[in-house]
Amino acid sequence: MTQRVFKSYEEKYSGVFEYSVYGFAKGNKLKNVTEWTSLVRVTQNTPDIQADNDNAGDRTLSIFIDKGVWYFSTYDYGDIETIDDDQGSIDKKFDIGKYWGKWTYFYFGYSFHLKQAYAYIRQIDQTSNSYLFEDVYHFVPNYLSVFFSEDGYGKQFDGEAFDWYLGIGDGAFTTTPEPREWPVDPAPPPDRILSALLANQGFNSGRIIKGGATFLQVEGSVNLIQENEE
Repeated sequence: MTQRVFKSYEEKYSGVFEYSVYGFAKGNKLKNVTEWTSLVRVTQNTPDIQADNDNAGDRTLSIFIDKGVWYFSTYDYGDIETIDDDQGSIDKKFDIGKYWGKWTYFYFGYSFHLKQAYAYIRQIDQTSNSYLFEDVYHFVPNYLSVFFSEDGYGKQFDGEAFDWYLGIGDGAFTTTPEPREWPVDPAPPPDRILSALLANQGFNSGRIIKGGATFLQVEGSVNLIQENEE
């Protein structure tokens, strides 16, 4: 059994008003996805209250697959003075079609000031689809967790991934995302699987990397309050 690897790093911020997650993935072309499967989940809820979709923030920025469809899922806390008007899961669906098993670029970002989330997907033939979530209200996070390929709720993603980043701070949100480079087979070295991009600081020394023969066991978290590296 492949051992799950958990690595974390911590940075202190005065406030995070933009954040995003982006990178490449392709599913196992020999297997069709017939059940709810997780590609990536970013949640701003701390571990003691994390759930699949019980609380606002469980699906801060999440991408799932189910029955031939990519789901981009975020949330809206609604009117802060109104009880029980939270929407824990606001979804946009994109059909996978003929592109299952082929490299696909994903971007999902949020801007607190604009109250917008942007979902973007580009296929290997450079066709693309996007959706702008408007009037979406997020709490300003002081904690972000990233779960890649497995979040404990859906099935584990079966496929390959390349060059995933967590963007934090000014510039993390954009409606014109552009991939750095498209992956080619064979797959890239494992340290390119997932890393963190911090605003105005370049690449952080704390990197989340795979720890076994497959990227599927990667899991990481980012704590934005405490300063001591674990």
